[in-house]
Amino acid sequence: MEYTLENLEEYVRKEFSLDDFKYVMDILNMYGVEPGEPHRIRVQFAIVKLSECDVKRLLYYVERAKRDYRDVICEAENS
Repeated sequence: MEYTLENLEEYVRKEFSLDDFKYVMDILNMYGVEPGEPHRIRVQFAIVKLSECDVKRLLYYVERAKRDYRDVICEAENS
């Protein structure tokens, strides 16, 4: 899979309702703005996968990624 913004937006539209799209993208964009938050799009894909279409879980995984993005990537790859 290619980690691009276009693919991420398509994935979010598939997993969440269209009404939630902007809100979900705003939440996802909280990751990757600070130094030490690399691999922005890849981590955001992992966050969406782990959220299981639940906004509360999405927030949880964004915060978790901000602490250590590797945990989120690893969990997503093993689920």
